[in-house]
Amino acid sequence: MSRATQSMMLIAVLAAMTLTGCGPIKMPRMPVPVQDPTTDIASVNLVDASEKAGKYDITITLVNPNNFELPMTFATYSLTVGERTYEGSAIPNTTLPALSQIQFTVPAVLEGPAAAGQNFTAEGTITLNPPGQIRQLIYELGIPMPTAHFDGQGTVQSTLTPTAKP
Repeated sequence: MSRATQSMMLIAVLAAMTLTGCGPIKMPRMPVPVQDPTTDIASVNLVDASEKAGKYDITITLVNPNNFELPMTFATYSLTVGERTYEGSAIPNTTLPALSQIQFTVPAVLEGPAAAGQNFTAEGTITLNPPGQIRQLIYELGIPMPTAHFDGQGTVQSTLTPTAKP
């Protein structure tokens, strides 16, 4: 029997197996695209202060328009108050629920005297971990993970209680 005949017989056997006893061939589902979450800086609060430094909390609101949850894996951000800038990173260790919103807070410490009422500028990026099929495809193609960018400016609020001076 020639090699061409053997090949034709093998193709015929595989086709017969597919059409009869082995069931239909299942085509993989295409991954659902990830829509970028929307972000907003809800507030920047002065939560602790001394003559040498001030500790601030940056609260970001994230809204997930997708019908699947998005774990947040990494965040980089900066906060500028007056002439002073803090650059930091955090591991959020939280998940943005499907079709929902959450508030997420990151800390910043700036040297120098701190006071509420100062103007701030904040910005950053949060890296998201998409669902299984999408994550695998992104990884295999070497594409960066989806991110949500936030930026904004405003006035620093304070959660400190004023102390009475004698």
